[in-house]
Amino acid sequence: MISQKELSYQIIKGLRDQGKSDIQIILEGPSMILDSFKRGEWIKSKGGNSDPDILRYGRDLLKNWMKKDVRLNGGEKYIPKNPSGPRIPLLKVG
Repeated sequence: MISQKELSYQIIKGLRDQGKSDIQIILEGPSMILDSFKRGEWIKSKGGNSDPDILRYGRDLLKNWMKKDVRLNGGEKYIPKNPSGPRIPLLKVG
């Protein structure tokens, strides 16, 4: 079993090594993710498992790790634009 992060890295790195642009990777990579899913190399914890669902998920997965994985983004630490957490400040009681 391979992690989704490592799978994304291998696909992105492999396609970049072939001279593919990031746009081409986003277009071609999801089918590679679908093939890997069908071979049982990784699991998806929630959402649909139909081919269109996996292709859509794969596209988002690749875009996500292009931003977050320092091996792929030029070594920059990813800082989310809108960090998650409570949108309403927590009140201290007592």
